[in-house]
Formats: sequence, C-alpha cells, structure tokens
Amino acid sequence: MPLRLDRRRFLQASFAGLCLWPAIGHAADTAPLPIRHLWPTDNSRIGPISEASGRLFYAGDLSIGAVSPAGGDRLWSHRHGFDSPAVFRPRLTASLVVTGGRRWLAAYDQISGAE
Repeated sequence: MPLRLDRRRFLQASFAGLCLWPAIGHAADTAPLPIRHLWPTDNSRIGPISEASGRLFYAGDLSIGAVSPAGGDRLWSHRHGFDSPAVFRPRLTASLVVTGGRRWLAAYDQISGAE
C-alpha cells in the first residue's frame, strides 16, 4: 500500500521539524556536566542513593554501604552476598538501612553497618 502524504500532513511535519531544529542544535552543543566526586563502592552498577544525617547510602550489584560526602570517606561497606543485585533504593528508618533485591531483603545499622 503506497503512503500518501497530502499537503496538510507535509506542512505539519515541516512546521514541527522547523520548530524543533533549534532545540536539537542546542542539545548537541551543551558540554557534559563535570564529575565532582568519585567514591569507591566495589559495584559496577548502583541504584538510586538515599541521604540522611549527612550520609549517603547506596546499594548495588555487589555491596551495600555508606559514604560521607563532606569528607569523601567511605564509612562502611558490606558485600550483601546474594546472587542478584540490590535493585531498590535503600530505605531509612530511625536507625536502620533496609534494602533488597527481587528475591531478598537485608537490614543494616546506619552508623556501624552491622547486620
């Protein structure tokens, strides 16, 4: 079946292309954002992080831990030991960090990292 492009659709597509042209050109010209900090986590991929009391909590494919953004220090880190990665953001209670994967759940102390 041949595609018929009538004048109305041709003009709509042309107008849309002309309107988006500056945005496409501007997006290509922007420089990438600078990296401010790199913290070693022993993970090849981490999920979204959580923040509380000046600490950042992360969970990834191999380990779970906490870092101090002010000093750049890793406060604690533990291998979770499960066969699947942590895929959910660490949830924080008053004293615990709770995180999990598709088939597991783990809880750690926020300060010391003890299970």
